[in-house]
Amino acid sequence: MKRYCLLFFVNLAFVFSAAAQSSIPLSTQNITPIDVKTEDGNKLSHLNQPPPRLLSSANTLPTETVEEIVQRQLDAYNARDIDAFMDTYADSIALYSFPNELRTKGKEAMRTTYSQLFERTPNLYAEIKNRIVIGNKVIDQEYVRAGERFIDAVAIYEVADGKIVRVTFIRG
Repeated sequence: MKRYCLLFFVNLAFVFSAAAQSSIPLSTQNITPIDVKTEDGNKLSHLNQPPPRLLSSANTLPTETVEEIVQRQLDAYNARDIDAFMDTYADSIALYSFPNELRTKGKEAMRTTYSQLFERTPNLYAEIKNRIVIGNKVIDQEYVRAGERFIDAVAIYEVADGKIVRVTFIRG
């Protein structure tokens, strides 16, 4: 069995064959950085795989990652687009103040609260200072401008079936 070594140089990948003592660009070898195979076609490893994606509840086609869902929510928040914002949330959404104080329950109650906020705060804007993604959770450290106020906050988003189902806020 021949052995191969993968070499990566700034977006270029090469296969190095010790037997031939040469390197060949992957693009000429029908091998992608995801499927690394031996000469006889056996798969050696998987490299550079895309991030895991959520499956719909029907386990059909992949949809957005949890991070993409939360980012879409943030983009709609900053645009004050209530419909796009609410589209990222489950009907059963629950908003909490840390550690476990329920603030809002249900999509309609949330829509009412955020519609008013969007209407009365034209300069509303959240900037992400740090983001951590762990499983189905996205933890954002945010710096929020709302009118004349600036707020340091942490938002912990929990996603299930392609929708945000719970948010816990910690305010500084």
